[in-house]
Amino acid sequence: MDDVATIADLRRRLAESEAALHQSEARFAATLESVPAGVATLDMNGRMVAYNSEYQRFCPTGLMPSQDPARVARWQAWSEDERPLQPDEFPGARARRGECVTPGQEMLFTDDDQRAIWVRVAAVPVRDELGKLTGQASVISDIDALKRSAESLRESEQRQVVMVAELQHRTRNLIAVVSSIAARMLDGASSLQEFERGFNDRLSALSRVQQMLSHATSGQRVKFDDLLRAELLSLGAIGRKGGDGHLILAGPPDVPLRSRAVQSLALAIHELGTNAVKYGALGTGGGLLTITWHVEAEKDGVLWLHVDWRESGVRMSQPFTAPSTGGYGRQLIEKALPYQLGAQTHYAFVEDGVHCTIAVPVVSRRTVEEAQDG
Repeated sequence: MDDVATIADLRRRLAESEAALHQSEARFAATLESVPAGVATLDMNGRMVAYNSEYQRFCPTGLMPSQDPARVARWQAWSEDERPLQPDEFPGARARRGECVTPGQEMLFTDDDQRAIWVRVAAVPVRDELGKLTGQASVISDIDALKRSAESLRESEQRQVVMVAELQHRTRNLIAVVSSIAARMLDGASSLQEFERGFNDRLSALSRVQQMLSHATSGQRVKFDDLLRAELLSLGAIGRKGGDGHLILAGPPDVPLRSRAVQSLALAIHELGTNAVKYGALGTGGGLLTITWHVEAEKDGVLWLHVDWRESGVRMSQPFTAPSTGGYGRQLIEKALPYQLGAQTHYAFVEDGVHCTIAVPVVSRRTVEEAQDG
């Protein structure tokens, strides 16, 4: 009877031990699943022994990357000097040699949907009580969102640096332009009132340009036809009660301008338009202003915007006796534009109005072709 009791007691204890073991394994498995990263232990052959579902997401075959020839190409890593790492340099392979790879190696993993995911892989060797290597513990952390947020932040900071530099450049340029306008107008103004009116008009034109440039800082360019129409609208040349029969505009839409050219071109158009309103085709009955433009490639392959401003139907009281130096507007067109932009210009008083041509380089061949193709 004692032997029977002893066997029964041993069975009971064995059952209790097995139940406790199952509970311990269940707790361990639950703990692994609760970790917000892939966690696994692996044997010396690189085969997963205990692992959670997040680790299996990256190693569904049960093998660590360097030991899985069918999937090793999905993993990429680089050294500090940006040299691509070989599989035997991956964290798991290093842990098999007894190295500790912590806090881990950043790696790029490609999943079944061909989506690239940034992860951090850490691995440490596991030894028995005698110090012999028996395997490793490995952690794979999904850092894709963090990595891409950091990259986005760096790109944003770089864009901000560029924008600040551009703003500083524009501010210096604007101050120089305002000073030049003031100096030239003081030389030619007959009274303080005349200077104030002309100066304020030109400051308004500069203000419109700055507004257009501020909208273009996101990578878009100011378009020539937008610039032209904005200036003509400000002068009342577009949208008159009697219609726009006094005005002909003809040219391709959306021709992008270099940022450094926008300000000077706007001032040139403003000067031409102001003179046309005061003395020319936009101010006299029966006058006609025709503005045409086109883009043409020069021999060196650079694309140029050619603008033709032609007034007709204007009675010129002294068509050929205008001062050779001209006023501020003519000096801007004939001297400042060629100097600042490398432009080619021509300004002339003909029998029935002003004829002016301006040619300036534009952004790029591809940008213009895309704009003309619509």
